[in-house]
Amino acid sequence: MSINWVMKNDGSNGSRSPFILLPSEIIKYESPLERTSLEIKPKYNSTILKEPIKAKGKIYISNLRIVFLSSEGDINTFSLLINQIKFFKLDTPFLGFGPNKWMCLFNSNDSNSGFIKDEVYELIFTFNEGGSFEFVKCFDDVYTSFINNQQEQLPAYHE
Repeated sequence: MSINWVMKNDGSNGSRSPFILLPSEIIKYESPLERTSLEIKPKYNSTILKEPIKAKGKIYISNLRIVFLSSEGDINTFSLLINQIKFFKLDTPFLGFGPNKWMCLFNSNDSNSGFIKDEVYELIFTFNEGGSFEFVKCFDDVYTSFINNQQEQLPAYHE
């Protein structure tokens, strides 16, 4: 099962990306190993999704979205547009024992995505083999750029 339709790249188009890029999309980050865990669950009680979706795989961050390609688990692929993310944080374990977890809340904008439209979901990435700080740095840069570029450009000043 795939969520949000990530199309895997078979290499026939000459691209080295493991998935088909959107127009003007650029990959900014790739997790080093396929051991990052993904968990998706409704933030509030859901009548549809009773069990969380779980998988292990590789994370990619582009200038437009986060893409997860699974090596095992409940899903094959997952994609989340940057503009759907409403809140995010990094949880680090007490005294540094255990994996770091990055969590975000997102809204589903489309009922065709596999989620209920306008419901709030929680996405958790567990970095079992490291890479969380690089992920957070890259995501912060992409998110900040996305927020700053949403603002309307002022007209140029002319004398």
